[in-house]
Formats: sequence, C-alpha cells, structure tokens
Amino acid sequence: MDHLMRDAIILIITLVAVGPVPMTGQAVRRPTAVRRLLAAAPAPRIPFLRAVELLTRRQPGEAPRVRFEWPKVTGASAYRLRGTWATGLQWTIHRVEYEVTNANATNWGDRLVAFDVSLPEGDHVWSVEAVTGDGSSPDDEPARTTFRLN
Repeated sequence: MDHLMRDAIILIITLVAVGPVPMTGQAVRRPTAVRRLLAAAPAPRIPFLRAVELLTRRQPGEAPRVRFEWPKVTGASAYRLRGTWATGLQWTIHRVEYEVTNANATNWGDRLVAFDVSLPEGDHVWSVEAVTGDGSSPDDEPARTTFRLN
C-alpha cells in the first residue's frame, strides 16, 4: 500500500476511533483494538517523530509554523517527511512530501534532525523515514505522529 494512502487511512482511523488528538502532552486513551494494532507494528529505525507548534507572532491569515524533530540515523543522506491532513468540515485530504537534507534542515546535528514548515490548521498525520545514499529507504514502518492545529 502506498505511503500516502496508508497515512490517509491512519488519519481517518485516528479521527473515528480516538477522536481529536491534542497538540499538548495530554494522554489519550486509545481503544483496545487500536492499541493492539499499534503494538503489533514493527519498530521503526527512527524511534520517534516529534512535532511542536512554534509559538511566534503571526500576521492575520498566516499559517502556524511547526518544527518536526527526530533522531539522526547513521548512514542516512536525507529523510522523507510525509504529511496528510484534513481541514475543517470538508474532509478533503491534503498531502505533501519533503526531502529533508543538511541543506534545507533547520538543524542537522550529530544526534537530532529538525525541519520547520508552515502548515494549515486541521488534523495531521506525519511520518519520516531515512533515505540512504542510493535513494532507497530501508524503513518498513516509518516513525509517525498525529496532531491537531487550531
């Protein structure tokens, strides 16, 4: 199944089964079937993907800024950061993919990679996977995060 379609399905399942996912560190109790599904998934090479809304002064109509952070993978020349989201009551699914390299990353440190981007309000599902020098991605199950921007 293509990554974008899988992200769209995860977004819909999250919205239906779990309800809105808070942006803050509040705990969310997932239904047992969802917990089992998540526990059965193989562990990704990138253990986590964190998304933090940057609280800066914005002009009216300006989109919120979000910083994505994840641990650096040894041997990775780039990362594929993919997002899927739905805005408002229209339920139109939007998708975008970024190729994050040391040239466009906000931070390309020894341990952590960060990438800042402006995103529209809505319910988001994002994933990241490492890309090796030959352009392949050895991650069977990329690290994911879900959040809502208001």
